[in-house]
Amino acid sequence: MDASEALRAARLQPRVAGSTPPVGRSKFESVVAVTQAKQALTTLGFRKAEAARYVEQALAKVDRPDLELLIRTALACSRQGVT
Repeated sequence: MDASEALRAARLQPRVAGSTPPVGRSKFESVVAVTQAKQALTTLGFRKAEAARYVEQALAKVDRPDLELLIRTALACSRQGVT
């Protein structure tokens, strides 16, 4: 099998569910949004560990992690005292 056949075969492989970012968002954009959400929470006075925990909880609750939605959901988690 030459390189072009291997590349063609790789393109035809089905993608595993959950391994690709939501439609319209690249994985890079999602990572940037998560990082900026953590920075926003630390700017608001949360400790880094708290910010990371609340953003991770927010990620579990939202389908499309954009910056505003992550921050709003993370703040809601902090108000609920979710740990």
